[in-house]
Amino acid sequence: MTRSMSSQTRAGAELEQQTAIENKPLAGWPALPTELRLPILDELEKQLSSASNHYVRTWASVSKEWRSYFEPLLWRTLNFRSSTLESGLAGLREIIADHRRSLVRKISLHIDLESYTCEECDQRESRETMMANNARFSDAMIKLFSVLASWPSHNPGDGIALELSASSPSDARHLSSSPKHERCERSRSPGYSLTGVEQRLLGNLLTLTWPFANMALAPIPIIHSFVVKQKLCRSIRHTSMEHILHSLPSLRDINYEPWLGIDDQDMFNVELVSRPVFKTSSRPDIRRISMWLAQNRSILESDAFASMRENSIISAEAARSSYNLQELAVSHAVDAEKFLQYFGGGLPRDSQSPKIEHLALTYPFRHLAHDPVKAIHLIKTSAQAARWMPRIRVLEVWAGGTGEGFFLRYQVKEDEVKLTVGATWEIPLSYAILSKWEKVVSRHHPGLTLQSVSQRIDPAGLTKPESICEQLELYHLIRQW
Repeated sequence: MTRSMSSQTRAGAELEQQTAIENKPLAGWPALPTELRLPILDELEKQLSSASNHYVRTWASVSKEWRSYFEPLLWRTLNFRSSTLESGLAGLREIIADHRRSLVRKISLHIDLESYTCEECDQRESRETMMANNARFSDAMIKLFSVLASWPSHNPGDGIALELSASSPSDARHLSSSPKHERCERSRSPGYSLTGVEQRLLGNLLTLTWPFANMALAPIPIIHSFVVKQKLCRSIRHTSMEHILHSLPSLRDINYEPWLGIDDQDMFNVELVSRPVFKTSSRPDIRRISMWLAQNRSILESDAFASMRENSIISAEAARSSYNLQELAVSHAVDAEKFLQYFGGGLPRDSQSPKIEHLALTYPFRHLAHDPVKAIHLIKTSAQAARWMPRIRVLEVWAGGTGEGFFLRYQVKEDEVKLTVGATWEIPLSYAILSKWEKVVSRHHPGLTLQSVSQRIDPAGLTKPESICEQLELYHLIRQW
């Protein structure tokens, strides 16, 4: 549940004026037993959404108890838009200076990019538009970082999350996923290029530019989590991503969901950006990285996920990150088989054992569809890699499509080790498969016995390529749904 900064500032002022009301609590409420009051408050919270945030202000003024319960919800997420950033930052400075600072858990910045006409919607951005968008992006980032840098860093607790997104107000009318009746007239004209539309949306890099020499983003120690979800269609240039990550010295986790572009240059940038993201794993505080390569299946003309071209450098960077991370999820950006083969020959000499505890990877479903025997090979390869992961608690590999899917799960509990394989076709767990996994168990958990299950998944339940993810133990690690 979120609120814009302008409404939050007004709400805070109104709350300060409710002292008299607070001293006159709702008749009968204090008489209710605690076991009834708490479920009522919980149920009210469940009914809230971004469209009903105004209720929080009213509820928080009912009584002191209601205020203590609902006021944290009022300030939990602060939303800023670049178009109204000046007034929003003024309110943020006030929050940093008082008790509300401790209630903030997330700060979201949305950059409003340049508008474009229907005649331009299926063409790449002009150089002038790209420069204007970069200026907007840079100005908003510089201003927000300069204010957040003043946030007291002593005793930060869990810190706060920073989420970035960007879009043009013209995007909604030109997205291929929008209903046809909501799209512009040009979308129904001869010569209209769907690929051109996607190139405008996905293929342009946002780049930090500096109005003066020797400028840089101010470091923000209070930020512990960095989030770039699919709401940011345009990719960030790899040099700018490096700069942003460098300015967040206290990061503990990263959730990055870049889009798969149109041409080779777009894909090359995803590879370039992936490297500094994975390299943050060398920092002592980083514990988790989740990367999901988003893609538009109207361009791919497929109901299954595509994957990046083979890139041993990125696969190696991702695999090396598992030596320091506790949790890692890489979806579609790296082939699971390439990742796991990095451990196939054992660990490099004089290297430490991987610290990874939770690991989720993807495998291109088209490989399994053409040759189901590849699933057997993938299960064996996973076992060979797991032998060198002494701390692993959950290892999952999945492949998704509409009406089709596959996953394997190796899970270690206090008194149980279990191998589960699920697919929309039958996969027998042969002696050759189980013997490899039994070696993993005897190596790391000699007192336990391997249990195994092979389950058939109903294709009717897999209505989307990502539906198979609902079968996974690491569902919430994979991405921020």
